[in-house]
Amino acid sequence: LEVRNELAQATEQIRLSSHAVSEGAERQSRSLQESHSALQDIDGIISGVAENVANLLLAAEESSSATLQVGSTTEEIAEQMEIMFAKVEEIITSLGEMSSSSQQIADSVTALSSSTQETAASVTEFDAAIKEIEQSAERTNRLSDEAVRETERGQKAVEDSISGIQALCETVEQATTTIQELGRQSSAIGKILTVIDEVADQTSLLALNAAIIAAQAGEHGRGFAVVADEIGELAERTAVSTRDIAEIINHLQKGTREAVDTMTQGNEKVRQEAEKACIAGEALETIRVSTLKSSEEVRGIVRATQEQARGSQQITRAVNSNTDTLMQIASAIKQHSQGIRHLNAASEEMREITARVKVSTGEQTTGSRQISQNMEKIREMIENINGATHEQSVRSHQVVSAVSNVREIAEGNVARTQEFDRVIEALLRHAQTLKDEIGAFKVE
Repeated sequence: LEVRNELAQATEQIRLSSHAVSEGAERQSRSLQESHSALQDIDGIISGVAENVANLLLAAEESSSATLQVGSTTEEIAEQMEIMFAKVEEIITSLGEMSSSSQQIADSVTALSSSTQETAASVTEFDAAIKEIEQSAERTNRLSDEAVRETERGQKAVEDSISGIQALCETVEQATTTIQELGRQSSAIGKILTVIDEVADQTSLLALNAAIIAAQAGEHGRGFAVVADEIGELAERTAVSTRDIAEIINHLQKGTREAVDTMTQGNEKVRQEAEKACIAGEALETIRVSTLKSSEEVRGIVRATQEQARGSQQITRAVNSNTDTLMQIASAIKQHSQGIRHLNAASEEMREITARVKVSTGEQTTGSRQISQNMEKIREMIENINGATHEQSVRSHQVVSAVSNVREIAEGNVARTQEFDRVIEALLRHAQTLKDEIGAFKVE
């Protein structure tokens, strides 16, 4: 009976444990299914985030490029505002000068109204003075043209001098070469004279020996003695002539060396003079160019004087009928002065506005630089996020794959647990049968 009870308890415990395992496996399978679905959703979200981050990176790069363009444009605007501010300052200065000038003109017109006749007389004198200036300018123009021609002739003469000096250099060099060759030939002649001198000495010695031999021969050697004396005299004259020629050759060689030195120095001086002539040619060219410019200026003065003469004639005609016009000018100048004052006030206001805009543009330029720097940092951060998102997407795919594998394993475990439950149910039935059969036995 006790064994039957223990068997019943064990069987019930196995059934409960199997049921608990089965429920746990089912819950695990459901949880894994939910986790797999959630991870798939997360993976989809991560993929969407990665795509959005990539789009954001592209937009950040475009924004960075646009920001750089805006910064460049802002800097250009700032530069233009600087220029505009300077121009406004110039306009205000000019308006101030114009206002002062307008007042002076008004005063001058008032004075001019009372001195028209004097002006007419002065203009007449001015016409005469202009004519004199025109004549002087024309004379100066002719002198300038003549100076140009003289300068060109001088330049041509310098060029001819340079050519002559160069030819002289070549001639001097050729003469130097010839003199040096003459010196070498003189040296050769000196060597020949040395040989002749030696021959003369030998001849004198032979003549002396012949005289001695003739004296020893007595009457028979008298004719030979005469010949020996003549040979001795000839040798003596030859020696004297050789010494004279040698002295002449020495003087010639000395003169040749001095001539070579002189020609070398002369050649150097000729080269120096050639350089000076070149410098003089360059100076003449400079003078010619300056003279041409002066001539052009003088021609301009002549033309201006002629135009001034024509204008002066027109002024003369206008001054005769200018009194009424001066009154109208005075009235117009007053209105002009009022307009200048209004324009000056408007320009002052424009200067203030321009100054504020310049300050704002400077601040905008600084802000654009900061924005550009921040956009660059944001772009770098987005690149880092993009890299991390890509890595996270890869890891998410790996996790989804792993959870899918675990889910498949859990589903297999559920199937095996259900099979185990069926085995337990069969075992319980057999245990109940065994229990009933055991209960049929009664111990007496």
